[in-house]
Amino acid sequence: MVNQLAMRRQESGSKPVAREWVGYTPDGQRLVVTREADLWIVTSDAGEPVRHHLLDLALIEAIRADVGAHSIGIDYGEWTRLIADNILSTWPRGD
Repeated sequence: MVNQLAMRRQESGSKPVAREWVGYTPDGQRLVVTREADLWIVTSDAGEPVRHHLLDLALIEAIRADVGAHSIGIDYGEWTRLIADNILSTWPRGD
């Protein structure tokens, strides 16, 4: 699994303006996680962005859009919880 937490800063100061986590599911599906106000937004290769107040539920919904992953028998329950915990623990405070 490859993941990254990216922060861009405004030219005039050190205030973060955008954050995202980029990673891949066990079957290689790319996921991008961002946050707006109190909503987590997860975008996958498979479709439209999913918005939810709970990160793990947003991840699950985004992955469910990938029918191919389910046809090869991948169970994402535990994986999703671990990834959500990792993202939450590394996400900058105040978001």
